[in-house]
Amino acid sequence: MKKITLGLITLLVMCFLVGCSSSNSSSHYSNANKEIIAEIQQTLDQNDIQVLIAFGDNFEAKKSLIQSSELHSDGLIALCTNPEPMYLDNDTVQSWFEEAIERTELTAEQQVQIIKIGEFAYNKILLLNTNLTAEGLVTICENPGTLNLDNDTVQSWFEEAIERTELTAEQQIQIIKIGEFAYNRALLLNTNLTAEGLVTICENPGTLNLDNATVQSWFKDAIKRTELTAEQKVQIAKSKIQGMGIF
Repeated sequence: MKKITLGLITLLVMCFLVGCSSSNSSSHYSNANKEIIAEIQQTLDQNDIQVLIAFGDNFEAKKSLIQSSELHSDGLIALCTNPEPMYLDNDTVQSWFEEAIERTELTAEQQVQIIKIGEFAYNKILLLNTNLTAEGLVTICENPGTLNLDNDTVQSWFEEAIERTELTAEQQIQIIKIGEFAYNRALLLNTNLTAEGLVTICENPGTLNLDNATVQSWFKDAIKRTELTAEQKVQIAKSKIQGMGIF
């Protein structure tokens, strides 16, 4: 049996004294997101004290829990699925989640669960987190939620995350095939772009403007620094960029 500390017992008692009603999801989420949240909640231990507090609606109990050094990953995920009455647009509340995500050991699967909730604050926090896994990064790219991919700051978040995360060739290809400018730009500038990834961008440039001199320089630099086989060079020469005059 897991050790139950006095602090968490106090939190649970507080939760029930003030009023603790179970909630399937926060009210501001869409029906599609509510379904995802319900699925995530089903994977959690419904008898765990932290999960019970997170599923309640007591602000002080949740505040104490998210700031607790004893917060575990299931408790954090439960809070992410049901943050109210904590207000996620509030900078202070966002800092609580940022600190909690930073100090809590989340598996790749758990990161993916949080990202699939579709909340801007969580995606931003994880994108900036040095412990973001490759699986988590791919999921954010596939499910950016309300992140504005046309914003220069957001694009820099993706550029930095893609640079520091070890992506396999398959994962790079997966991101490239989404066809998003911000991702393709970040990968073209990435010093760890694989030959397979480069060939895929050349064949699937998405919304990259191939007539733009800056974009052309990105391709030329990427081609120069990437070790390509003769076959891959032929693929690039036959691709939409037509080799950019490199070969």
